[in-house]
Amino acid sequence: MFRAHAPIQSLSFLTGRWTGDGYVMEFGAPDGNMLFGAMQAVSDGRTRYWETFRFSDEDGTLAYHASHLGGPTGHFPARRVQLAPVPLFVFENPELRSWRRYEFGSDVSGDVLFIAVEGESDESPFRHEWELVRSDLAQRVAPGR
Repeated sequence: MFRAHAPIQSLSFLTGRWTGDGYVMEFGAPDGNMLFGAMQAVSDGRTRYWETFRFSDEDGTLAYHASHLGGPTGHFPARRVQLAPVPLFVFENPELRSWRRYEFGSDVSGDVLFIAVEGESDESPFRHEWELVRSDLAQRVAPGR
């Protein structure tokens, strides 16, 4: 299967804190051959779900490694890298069923992060999509702040 090549620094658009729909995601800056991050879902003042993850440059091929609730989910090589006009990265492992594909992209301003996850649950395909904004932007535009 095709593997998309790009340097780890091409993921620098992710760096920072992102919020929306009850989710908080934080991405460090690319350093060496990796970028680390974490996500949590909060409702009613409690964390209901969390994950940690890393992106790595494996001999010129980017890969995504997710860990849901502390358990490894899998290794997802980059299948598509688009740098312009807006960044879009697609990571996929078709051998896995429950979590098969992850997409990370941004709008032109770099203030909105788009994330999508595809897989299979109870033998039915699913696709979940989220739109998050940079945390400092959310605080500037949130009413009452």
